[in-house]
Amino acid sequence: MASENEPKEMVEVLSTRRLDAAVLAELAEAGIHCTAHDFVDIVPRANAPEIQLQPHEGTVLVSSQNALHALDWNGVKVRCVGEKTAEQLRSRGAEVLTVHSGAASMSEHAVAMGETCTFVCGSTRMPTVEDTFKREGAALEVVEVYDTLHASRRVDGPWDGILFFSPSGVRSYHASNAQLPPSFCIGATTGAVAQSFGHPVVLASKSTKLAVVHAAIEHFIS
Repeated sequence: MASENEPKEMVEVLSTRRLDAAVLAELAEAGIHCTAHDFVDIVPRANAPEIQLQPHEGTVLVSSQNALHALDWNGVKVRCVGEKTAEQLRSRGAEVLTVHSGAASMSEHAVAMGETCTFVCGSTRMPTVEDTFKREGAALEVVEVYDTLHASRRVDGPWDGILFFSPSGVRSYHASNAQLPPSFCIGATTGAVAQSFGHPVVLASKSTKLAVVHAAIEHFIS
């Protein structure tokens, strides 16, 4: 039996996005060693089509901060996913109508309000928003403004847990790896993709990177 004075073994987790030094230190303080790599590369489209919107004309849907480069947001009405995205939008002068935990909630709300909507997004995405509008017979303009490229790599564990921040990150991880430890996911859409590969899933309480980290800490210290 191990002595009470023996140091406990560190929990080993993999983050599929790089984390700030302060966040890594918070994990370490909780007894969790984190290896972090970016499993996706975001490439803004330099020639993305300009979105011509006048203030108070229609609603823009945003599911990722990666889309924010594409538009002058001043006075634009927006429904978005995630508090961090909402903060960025407000700082750019947008009128944030609602903040949602996932794309399904965002699109369902917009359809229910009968709004004219433009979805500003990346080239690789779940069809959640488009499917909602199609199902309800509602019109939707889709404008792709960035590309999501897999940056897969083999990462030998064993891992006690994996932090996932997007469906693309899950797929990129599985392009080179097969281990299926518990996954800590930024939202329901990412969680569904992780679950489809066989991961046990823990969802973060909010759609933020820090909430994913805190979900892992709570899981391993409880």
